[in-house]
Amino acid sequence: MLSAAAIVTIIFGSFGIYVAESPNPEASIHSLYDAFWWAIETITTVAYGEYYPITLTGRIIAGVLMFAAIGILWTVVALVTAKLVERRVKQPSSGIIQDTKEIIKDKINMVERLDSKELEELIRLIRGLNQHS
Repeated sequence: MLSAAAIVTIIFGSFGIYVAESPNPEASIHSLYDAFWWAIETITTVAYGEYYPITLTGRIIAGVLMFAAIGILWTVVALVTAKLVERRVKQPSSGIIQDTKEIIKDKINMVERLDSKELEELIRLIRGLNQHS
């Protein structure tokens, strides 16, 4: 879906910039090929600088294309991040709960050597773990 959005943005951006810039003799974008290449450079944030808009309409189209590129890029970043977080949350052997269980096991193994403060902490950890299950 995002790839389709990027392709549509490139096509409309290149056509729009071509229509806005090509009639101007001072413009650097004179062909549809130049406009297409400019749109790809802009949406990928490469922008070598050989093509750039000089008309007001061309600059407005460039601004829209730049913001569309940012939106598409950060949507991809958000989707990847959400997947990674989802995977991390689903792993039963990792995370705070598993770490708490390990601490409790260690303290139970040396329960004879715990003072009253450490024993109260152990009970608090067990109750907290019980509330999260």
